[in-house]
Amino acid sequence: MVEVLGGMLNKSHQSLVVSRVWYSLTIWVMGDKAHNAFLFVPPPTNQTRQEWNAMRDFSLIYNLPNTPAVYAFYSGGRGPQYVAYVGIAGKLKQRIVQHLIRKDSSVATGASAVSLNPDQLTRMEWWGHPTFNRTVNLKAAEMVAFGILQPALRSRGRDDSAGKGVLADQSFRESMAALFTGKPSGAVNFLTLADALKRIDLLEQRVEHLEGQLKR
Repeated sequence: MVEVLGGMLNKSHQSLVVSRVWYSLTIWVMGDKAHNAFLFVPPPTNQTRQEWNAMRDFSLIYNLPNTPAVYAFYSGGRGPQYVAYVGIAGKLKQRIVQHLIRKDSSVATGASAVSLNPDQLTRMEWWGHPTFNRTVNLKAAEMVAFGILQPALRSRGRDDSAGKGVLADQSFRESMAALFTGKPSGAVNFLTLADALKRIDLLEQRVEHLEGQLKR
């Protein structure tokens, strides 16, 4: 768990998470004696809570396949979710790392006509297809995805003339429409630090429950 969280936290926040997990495990093993040997972490301030709610964990994107795909980013915080951006990638993992970790893609840096704020993203979905090995098919599929997913932002920096030629094939349009209205090939949720700490709270509760079971 700590390794997953480590990619998104600064050193002070990492220390807090490690302390919370270590404290839970120490109490489980040592019982009440652990209270005398453990330094409690002070409660977070309102400013810290706001920082936690703004920070996103993007570590799971390193598990993405590095294959051609159409992808969609979702946003909306705790309100209604909407498709924030749709794009294509010849190598999915490499492209998403560029967006969210390196933050040097044109849409992430604001160099393009549209701008994407990674900290506002809550989820990513992607779709793969055997025909996406041809770039022209990938571009055509992206245009179908634009119409179905209706993203707030869309990539504009490429020539779509070749893709429009593929769209003349009705069977291709229908197969892509079925693809994007169906279940995606995969999805990743981007948790905030606050969400991660809630999961740690659940872990603590489970440890306490297990301890109670062992004492019976």
